[in-house]
Amino acid sequence: MNDILQLSAIYNPYTLNIFSDASYKGHTTNNAAYAVACICQDTLIDEISRPSSNGSIVTAEGKGIRTALSMANKYKNQYKSINIFSDSEISVRAIKEYIYNWYYDPKRHALINTSNKVAKNQDIYLECMDLLDLLGLSNCLVKVYHVKGHVSNNYNDISAAAGTFIRENNIKSHIDLNIIRYICCYNDYVDKLANQTRIKYNRDKNTFNNPIKFVATEKIVKKYNI
Repeated sequence: MNDILQLSAIYNPYTLNIFSDASYKGHTTNNAAYAVACICQDTLIDEISRPSSNGSIVTAEGKGIRTALSMANKYKNQYKSINIFSDSEISVRAIKEYIYNWYYDPKRHALINTSNKVAKNQDIYLECMDLLDLLGLSNCLVKVYHVKGHVSNNYNDISAAAGTFIRENNIKSHIDLNIIRYICCYNDYVDKLANQTRIKYNRDKNTFNNPIKFVATEKIVKKYNI
């Protein structure tokens, strides 16, 4: 680890940084929301926030990752590289690691996890795999990172967040702490956006459903080498 990853690696005119987060409170399934913000340097390019029904905080965070990947597909021809940042370790690992340890059970018509149970939120993660597949066909370099959430701007917190970033994303170099400050700043921004959306839509009792749901099949499993 002799090299130093500088802020300029992600803070430049040809890189889009997409931040994703979710907000959840209480025990009601309608009290959740997720948000995504697309930032180039310090310019807000696009953002979206939506309520999430019928699921946990993990469900809402998965929907956030899915929306971030959808945004990446929207802008993949306008940038040389796109980075997606999420403080949801489960969601990031689900699409980068966990799903490859699951297997398809034709009797249950579902992906089964290592505990021999139907994997939760697999419809969201399968859609994420489809979006990643589309991104792989482009010339844009897309990377998904797990970042530490709720980090203050003091040195100790930033330094600890840098350690988490290096470890969780298998970074092979030292890292400029200004990168972490930048990431945490916009992670906080999208966290507040999700929270505002959750509070706004929790005032009504409507249910928000996905128009399309991805279902595991043998063909899909073979396509993504699961």
